[in-house]
Amino acid sequence: MWVAASPFHSRSISLAQVLLTIRHPHMIKLVGYCWEECICLVYELGVHGSVADNLTSDDRAGVFGWRLRVRALVALASVLNYMHCSSSPPIFHRDFKSSNVVIAEKMDVKLIDCGMAKLLTKVKPATHSPFDSHSTHV
Repeated sequence: MWVAASPFHSRSISLAQVLLTIRHPHMIKLVGYCWEECICLVYELGVHGSVADNLTSDDRAGVFGWRLRVRALVALASVLNYMHCSSSPPIFHRDFKSSNVVIAEKMDVKLIDCGMAKLLTKVKPATHSPFDSHSTHV
């Protein structure tokens, strides 16, 4: 279990709200929280560390082989697609990197750290596209 303590109350509340809205097997689960003397968010455990740890360590790189890497990419594409297209409102992670992906007990990957996530409540349509027929820029 991971515990994250933060002095930034509003950021932690925002993170907890985002994590509570996402229901996907490849998103880290928020197990609990405490708002008393300090702010603590408790997550499920990523027992095999982050993808970054596994890719940069010679000892771990062999365990995180190509089959697992491809399976991880498919899983991460799935959770990002869910966040962008199936969540209401859409959620954009904004800090997607290998150190924000952990490997869980059964070698499943989980996306973590939605602290930078942005909830989009209203998306304005583009008023001008560089691909419009009226565009003069090449």
